[in-house]
Amino acid sequence: MSNNVNFFILAAFFLFGAIFKGYYFDTALLFMNALVILGFSILLFLQKSLTVTWLHIPLVLFVACYWIACLYAVDLESAILEASRVTSLIPLSLIVTMLPRQRLTQLYSLGPWLGILFVAAGVLFQMERNGRLEPLLY
Repeated sequence: MSNNVNFFILAAFFLFGAIFKGYYFDTALLFMNALVILGFSILLFLQKSLTVTWLHIPLVLFVACYWIACLYAVDLESAILEASRVTSLIPLSLIVTMLPRQRLTQLYSLGPWLGILFVAAGVLFQMERNGRLEPLLY
């Protein structure tokens, strides 16, 4: 059950990230971070165990450096947004380590299909300008 929850949390994260054009806009960033944290807390409630590897130590230090840099930032708002963007790597990496190898392979194969879907929608709706496809939500 929890393996399916892991997969659907990550698949929804990548799907919504592709729809909202990644992390370009602050509203998409905050929505995606809330989605990841909510999904991670639901996963912890269901699974009641956490898989931590040696990879998580440098990752936590990396995120901590971003939050420490906020103390010295010239533009505090942009620094906090960037630190929150990087902070979502921690729950994402914890969810990925709890995912079995077969489901992880399925998740990797989801990427090209998402790309094909968005390119097909762009071509179908003639979303071209200057010979290039526009982002889907424009």
